[in-house]
Amino acid sequence: MHLFPQILGLTLSMMLSAAVSEAQAVEVAAPPGQPELPGPSDGSDQSDHVSGQVVGQPETAALPDPGSEAYATKCVGCHTIGGGKLTGPDLKPVASYARQNLEDAIRKMEKNVGPLSPEEVGHLTDLLLSKDARDRIEAVQQRRLKEELAKLEPGNALKGGALFTGRTPFANGGLACAACHSAAGLGGSLGLDLTNHYQQMGEAPLLSAIEQTAYPTMKPIYEKQAVTKQEAIHLVAYFKSLQGQPAAPGAPPVTAAGMIGAAAVLAGIGLGHRRRLGGTREEMVRRAMSNGKPKHTGENGQ
Repeated sequence: MHLFPQILGLTLSMMLSAAVSEAQAVEVAAPPGQPELPGPSDGSDQSDHVSGQVVGQPETAALPDPGSEAYATKCVGCHTIGGGKLTGPDLKPVASYARQNLEDAIRKMEKNVGPLSPEEVGHLTDLLLSKDARDRIEAVQQRRLKEELAKLEPGNALKGGALFTGRTPFANGGLACAACHSAAGLGGSLGLDLTNHYQQMGEAPLLSAIEQTAYPTMKPIYEKQAVTKQEAIHLVAYFKSLQGQPAAPGAPPVTAAGMIGAAAVLAGIGLGHRRRLGGTREEMVRRAMSNGKPKHTGENGQ
């Protein structure tokens, strides 16, 4: 009989431990105030979820600022926002446009930049109506610039100058810049003087404009003879080196492809005295696309 109290105590201890374990299990399974996690028998989706995303399924990649991305790709070569006129007008005033009018104006640019989806038109409209458009575009351009520079050789002003004048031909056979443009007094006069273009546009926009030109006259010439990204980086370095130099008239040291291109341009200018500006552009494009070589139909080149 003297063992009965010990047996009773041991039994009560075991019962108490079991009760505590059961209470802890209930607390873990369903904390107070929280719904129970779905179990295998409730018919719910058994995929693991983290922050609303199904694990194992790829997330849809979304651009952080689609309007600025589209602008940096399609618009930056011709327009600034508060930086003055380029080939196209400064777009700062359009922030006061009615939304529908601005959307219509953007759609008219399809003839220069190619088709624009309704989403792209909407994103560009939102961007141009915003007060921080310039800062947003600059952020995208700087990010792109860093990504590109990390993969390529740093810009070299001497190499860029050689590409500009034609001493070094473009890899894809494009016309030398100096055939049409001048810089620091060297080059042609058909196109814009580029001496101060770096100061006016900035590094990233100028790089984009050179590599992805959308200018009506230049696009047909370089569409199939594109300037490479590396060449564009060297050209930007060259234009950067010209800061502070005057845009004075002068004769460029153009050789090889540059001389041929210049001759073609002069031929086009001669035709311009008898034709409208559009005719001159067409002739320049035609000759440039045939490597700038004048076609001779007779013994004396007539």
